[in-house]
Amino acid sequence: GARDAPGRATVGDGREVGRPGDALSTIGRPMRKVDGLAKATGRARYTDDIRLPGMLHGKILRSPHPHARILAIDTSRAEALEGVHAVVTGRDMPTRYGIIPWTPDEYPLCVDRVRYIGDGVAAVAAVDEDTAILALDLIDVAYEELPAYLDPHQAIAADSGPYIHEPRKPGWNGNVTKVVKLEFGDVEAGLGDSHVVVEGDYFFEGTTHTPIEPHCAIGLAEGNGKLTVWSATQVPHYLHRELARVLEVDPAQVRVIQPPVGGAFGGKSEPFDLEFCVAKLSMMTGRPVKILYTREEVFYSHRGRHPFHMRYRTGAARDGTLTSVDAEIVMDGGAYASFGLVTTYYAGQLLTAPYRMPAYRFHSTRAYTNKPACGPKRGHGSVQPRFAFEVQLDRIAERLEIDPIELRRRNFIGANTRTVNDLRITSNGFLECLDEVERASDWKRKHRRLPFGRGVGVAGSTYITGTNYPIYPNDMPQSGIQLQVDRSGRVAVFSGASEIGQGVDSMVAYIVAEELGVPLDHVRVLAGDTDFTPVDLGAYSSRVTFMLGNACIDAARKLKAQVQEAVAAEWDVKPREVLLAGGLAVRAGDTGTSMPVRDAFNLAEAAVGTLGATGSYNTPRDVHGDYRGATIGASPAYSFTAHVAEVEVDVETGFVTVDRIWIAHDCGRALNPVLVAGQMEGSAYMGFAEALMEEQIFKSENQGRAGLHNAPSLLDYRIPTSVDTPELESLIVESIDPEGPYGAKEAGEGPLHPSIPAIANAIYDAVGVRMDSLPFSPPRVWRALRSAGVGLLAVLGVGACENPAVAGTDQDWEIARGHFEWAVAQQPDTFPRFGDLLARIGERFVGTPYEPHTLEVPGPERLVVNLEALDCVTFVETALVLARLAREQPPESAFRTAYRDELTQVRYRGGALDGYPSRLHYFSEWIADNETAGLVTALSRELGGVADGSAIDFMSTHPDAYRQLADPDVLAEVARAEKRISAVKRYYIPQEQIAAKAHLIRDGDIIAATSTVPGLDIAHTGIALWRNGELKLLHAPLVGSHVQISEETLAERILRFDGQDGIMVARPRAPQG
Repeated sequence: GARDAPGRATVGDGREVGRPGDALSTIGRPMRKVDGLAKATGRARYTDDIRLPGMLHGKILRSPHPHARILAIDTSRAEALEGVHAVVTGRDMPTRYGIIPWTPDEYPLCVDRVRYIGDGVAAVAAVDEDTAILALDLIDVAYEELPAYLDPHQAIAADSGPYIHEPRKPGWNGNVTKVVKLEFGDVEAGLGDSHVVVEGDYFFEGTTHTPIEPHCAIGLAEGNGKLTVWSATQVPHYLHRELARVLEVDPAQVRVIQPPVGGAFGGKSEPFDLEFCVAKLSMMTGRPVKILYTREEVFYSHRGRHPFHMRYRTGAARDGTLTSVDAEIVMDGGAYASFGLVTTYYAGQLLTAPYRMPAYRFHSTRAYTNKPACGPKRGHGSVQPRFAFEVQLDRIAERLEIDPIELRRRNFIGANTRTVNDLRITSNGFLECLDEVERASDWKRKHRRLPFGRGVGVAGSTYITGTNYPIYPNDMPQSGIQLQVDRSGRVAVFSGASEIGQGVDSMVAYIVAEELGVPLDHVRVLAGDTDFTPVDLGAYSSRVTFMLGNACIDAARKLKAQVQEAVAAEWDVKPREVLLAGGLAVRAGDTGTSMPVRDAFNLAEAAVGTLGATGSYNTPRDVHGDYRGATIGASPAYSFTAHVAEVEVDVETGFVTVDRIWIAHDCGRALNPVLVAGQMEGSAYMGFAEALMEEQIFKSENQGRAGLHNAPSLLDYRIPTSVDTPELESLIVESIDPEGPYGAKEAGEGPLHPSIPAIANAIYDAVGVRMDSLPFSPPRVWRALRSAGVGLLAVLGVGACENPAVAGTDQDWEIARGHFEWAVAQQPDTFPRFGDLLARIGERFVGTPYEPHTLEVPGPERLVVNLEALDCVTFVETALVLARLAREQPPESAFRTAYRDELTQVRYRGGALDGYPSRLHYFSEWIADNETAGLVTALSRELGGVADGSAIDFMSTHPDAYRQLADPDVLAEVARAEKRISAVKRYYIPQEQIAAKAHLIRDGDIIAATSTVPGLDIAHTGIALWRNGELKLLHAPLVGSHVQISEETLAERILRFDGQDGIMVARPRAPQG
């Protein structure tokens, strides 16, 4: 798409809702947040800042056991403590609740059983927190401990009770929340027809939200039956409903007030025990009661990211297009259902874009375990599968030798289409997202071309812009808003939406300013109070901008029409000629005819009465298929994202540094690009944190108390500081959705997804090791490096060396061309022997740095052209190729192609590069293959050499030393090649005969020192060189660190090394014709 501003690209062909972009005066421009000043100056009053007269403080007694029956609770000692006003237990609130109506399995306080360490058992209201804490110690609870399930696989495998929950039907497993099995198309046939099938197991560790503000709630029960609860919640409406139902209070008597929320990220998107407890304790005492969670309680309340155990099989055709995807997922849900029914569907339903899948199947199971309940964290349910799947795509790209970005382009699903599971896609800017990150990251220069230890990786994703259906079934609008216009020109917005820091209050203010032409300072947003704001279902699933934004446009345009009609009547023009902008009502085409917008409002009020309007939005009903579960994952629109991450890996420590993440996100239209960029960067930051640091883990029996949180504090639970955080570059892509407000879609959750797999793929690009388990912490990366053999090379002192560029940097080609031009200037046809030319070219490399393993680059096998640093084999190959080119003298325009062709012929079996096994790893085979090709003549037998029939099998018997051999197919192919090599007799000149045979060896002959290591044929290579009547070796040795001419004779050198016992000799042959 055309670039219209730094960091933004406009794309797509979606019909724009509202006015064209160039006609918008407020929308689309950088603006401040309407609540920014209050928060920056400390004037914003969060829930814990509220002090009510006579307020008591509450605390909750929590279970010390992961699973136990409650036999008895004695609260008498606590009740007798001075300063205690009330104690409540589960028996006082015996009604189950749950955010999903079909899975209510929690009590405000446990009634008969506790299911995790930290489960609430009783609550106290006292004059202060210290007294409440003392009272908790005086509550006596008798428990009968039960077997605890801490592993989801063990929980699922259980065939008898006591289960964590009672089975819903006889014979069912009470440790299973939900099982989903869905298949679209013929998966097995698709896999069978695939050119390549990649299988992989992945693990995503659980993580939690870590908001700055802990959960806090205040309850106030008044004598007239009215109950008010202030809460740091994301879902005031759902909390309102559950308070009324569980506490058996008329919903009309319940009021929920949501003060500013200091971060949530999904962790406050359902009712919690403290909200019920403050309400009930206030009802019992007649005084307001506040409960503020400690940070430890925040960790135990959790509702964060589920641990996922995933297995994927992914098939693709030869051109990289996907053929079939099969997924098996087991998720650890913790003790309660929370949003788990939805999570079990999201684990599969949300994977089917942005890529086309002809066939797809997923089988997901959510298990209960005796740990804090998991729930929705930013990117609910789809972050974990996206990690696994995007790594799968990277592996397919490697197998097929296709650029990973190109592979994603080839599988693009398109716009205005349907996914394989029949979800409707409208606007889609994913291709432009790929273009943006490819350009901004300089991908083509970096991918597979950075020095060893540095790499780049790419990943893509999609996410919902709100759930298409409310949590509880109803046909009412999902979002509503009310506007009121004052005679002063001020507009009040009554919004039921939840401002949790994402900017929703600012968003509706921008829309009102845009539609009614009032200055932003003249808009007042009054939100978060169920007594006077219309219903909005809450801040979850990235729904608010799309749904509340459309509702706001609906209300504002109703008002605008009234104002336009009144002004048009005053001016005797048509209503459409009246424009509202910049604080004025202006006649279109006649700027001299205008009035302050305040006067326009007054005209309208005089004409129609008090000015006000309501607006609402409900979702379309044709956006999903017709099968059980089809509605879960359905959304009115989907956002699309692509990331590129650049990393550095220290192979000695396993420490991964993410230097930069490029974030391209299709948000439809950026209503305020500053806020959109902030959401994109915040999302990427959280993904980066989960990739490298975060772990919500619990102790096992062997580690102490089973089920105890391992690190329930911000000192021990690692999240990145500003020092740790990489550079984040936001690239806004605007596809203009046909149904979003002004074309907008979500930007708050989708941009998180690709960070994690992009980092994983970058690690592979850097060191050639696949990370399939999160987090990528130093110990885990270190172990993976050691398992892949990269660590072995590091221990030998070569792991920290830089790898050469793949296919050659400009510097490599400049060096090659310089040597070639020198050789041509020497008139190569005049050299008595071709070997003389080769030797002279070889001498020009004296002083070039030695670098081992120069061909061992991450990713698929590539033709490595590296003349800046050489190992013993690449030195010989380089000299041979340059000597041949000097004789052939290709035209300047064809030099690179000719060089690559010659090098491929020399380095690969039969002159064909066909993956890692096609390389001539064993130099004895190198000689034989190049003799067959007419490039060299093997001389060892002719010079009186002896036969060696020992087996060649070093690589297959030491697979840990070669990362590529971790692939069983590659290992098997290498083993087959070893058998072929072993079946052919090899001849060599024993070390004690070298001096006697030296006169038969010429300048430029290729020398290979034979090895005494079992299974290995050659230990070192070089070029023969006569100096002052002595046969020397021109070579790139490990000792010496650069290309050099040996001081001792060849015979003396071989005798000196214990690991070498002779030589093979091959004579280079000049090109013919």
